[in-house]
Amino acid sequence: MNFSDMMKMKGAWDKFSSSHPQFVRFLSYMDSSPVTEGTVFRLSVQRPGEEKEVRTSIAINESDLELIELLKSMARK
Repeated sequence: MNFSDMMKMKGAWDKFSSSHPQFVRFLSYMDSSPVTEGTVFRLSVQRPGEEKEVRTSIAINESDLELIELLKSMARK
């Protein structure tokens, strides 16, 4: 990633952070607490104007842990 892209990303993150502080606190909590095998993530999405809410859940398994740690390390750079 070049410097210009990094600066754009930082600006976008700063704007996102100020617009969604609760989500940023959630991410901070997740970073401070290890995700272990068996952890369950539940996600839902509801688009404006649609009654239907789409939901899913995933139970983290051992092979997922490596990807999670890789993503966390990339976010810290």
